Amino acid sequence: MYKAMIAAVGLLVAFPVQAKPVQAAMPESGSGCYVGDANELYFYDIACAYHAVSKVDANGHLLSFTYQDKGQLQTGQVAPKRAIHRDVILTLDGLACSGDEVVTPSGQYSSNLRCG
Repeated sequence: MYKAMIAAVGLLVAFPVQAKPVQAAMPESGSGCYVGDANELYFYDIACAYHAVSKVDANGHLLSFTYQDKGQLQTGQVAPKRAIHRDVILTLDGLACSGDEVVTPSGQYSSNLRCG
């Protein structure tokens, strides 16, 4: 999960501070993310769909951040015998974050993170 969250942090850094009102939501969607298998090994899935939203104040300081993705395990990754749910707790730019990731026996992967 940490690689997925590192990728999410990378998205956050990539957001340009735009001339928008204070606390305006800045959405970002695209493809490509890291997916974790039963052994917590992360591979890049180019087709994985993600969506992130950040809010910053007038000085560009992060107020909140959310991230969600859905992907598929890649060749060489191990699918679990039953669904695995992993909780995630971390700090991003001073904000408390929590989320989770799920990987299923069919190889479906998803994660989400909410900060602020």
